[in-house]
Amino acid sequence: MYKKTFLAALMALSFSAIAGDKGNGGYSVVCRNDDGTIASAELLDIYEGRLIHNLNYSKNSLNVAARLSAVQYKTLNNRPFSDKFIREIKNIYSNLVFIPEGNELALTEDAFPSIKKKDCQFEQLANYTNNGEIIVSQEIYHHLDNLNRAALIVHEAVYAIRRKALGENTSTASRKLTAYLMAEKLKYNEEAELNRLIKGSLQRPDVSKRPCGLTGPISERIESCSYQEKSKYSLVLVTRTEDMEEIYKDLATGLIWSSRLDSKMNLIMADKACRSSNLSSKGHIKGSWRLPTVDEYAYASDRILPILPGMYGDDENYWFWTSTTRLNFALVYKGAAGERGYEFIKSNKTGSVRCVLQD
Repeated sequence: MYKKTFLAALMALSFSAIAGDKGNGGYSVVCRNDDGTIASAELLDIYEGRLIHNLNYSKNSLNVAARLSAVQYKTLNNRPFSDKFIREIKNIYSNLVFIPEGNELALTEDAFPSIKKKDCQFEQLANYTNNGEIIVSQEIYHHLDNLNRAALIVHEAVYAIRRKALGENTSTASRKLTAYLMAEKLKYNEEAELNRLIKGSLQRPDVSKRPCGLTGPISERIESCSYQEKSKYSLVLVTRTEDMEEIYKDLATGLIWSSRLDSKMNLIMADKACRSSNLSSKGHIKGSWRLPTVDEYAYASDRILPILPGMYGDDENYWFWTSTTRLNFALVYKGAAGERGYEFIKSNKTGSVRCVLQD
């Protein structure tokens, strides 16, 4: 009976009209011809589902309504989620506003994709406004097949659920759940992952400190640590190790800040420690770590460094090396509480070290 009620609700949304000129979504992968026209377009969720999660998608002739009905059936084991899913779909279709070709939407910068199709670009397919409207690019939507058109609806419904229940402000987890919901012939382990994602969309995991984000690309690490409250300083937790070392990403700059290294050292050793492959252990991201520049410290100091763990240190560990040098001296960041500033210190002295990586 519940299934029939859901199907009737979907059909009441007049999908025959929607399939021609309506849609909803976040990021899309768009490839354009030399004259600027679209050669192909695909929702980022489906693109990542194929390449990152190795999921299978059918190119059959099912329309948008049938695909959405199939998606809802997958959620019936979690009735609270299914109920919210139906309500969000209705809300989406009552607030759609299309912009004509020749106009484009600004990127929301909440996706943080880890892969990109060569010679193609990420383009915004839909944006929410403060008034609750969903502004949609008609040009991009027109080039989507029914699979991707349905996925757009699922993405925005899922993202709305997770924003309201968990306060999420990135679409990484919502894209992954959408990718699994749209896929066909899931294996046992994939079914288990789908159920985990659905359950995790309504209930925030235990927020007590625990390890997270120890493996995978940066976007997946952030998802693993998504139970961590997002700060108003645009800082997200990328990794927390078993010994509570924490690595954060500054969403404003894409710069990843390491935890404070265990030992004090002189400037030469500090530079080597940041560039060493050993930094990739204990949950750190593999990549070109280095000492921060003085400009990076200056830009970040008032916004995020005061809340990074171990930033102020103590009487013995209150200043940090930068890569800015002059003769035998280096400019250091003084992080003691009430004494933030900069000072040139002889490079053979020993000081604290924090490294950065550009994502």
